[in-house]
Amino acid sequence: MFNHYVRIANLTKVNPNYRILLINEPTQTKRFNGDYNYYDHYYRLVTAEGKHIKYGKFQQLDKLAQILDVPIEHLEQKIIINDK
Repeated sequence: MFNHYVRIANLTKVNPNYRILLINEPTQTKRFNGDYNYYDHYYRLVTAEGKHIKYGKFQQLDKLAQILDVPIEHLEQKIIINDK
């Protein structure tokens, strides 16, 4: 089974100095059964220089922490808030 969070975990290995951009805009994801999940914000992996990393958009920080096998606090330290 394809898991988007595994792909994101691999991106963190290729870009070890990544940061996590918190974007306070609504988003949605489509589930395999056709239903949608709605979120009031999302995250995006960015390089240390702030450039978006392709396929780096995600909604659940806790799920990424679980896949990376790190405490969620480790990821929270990497968050940059988007001040648009």
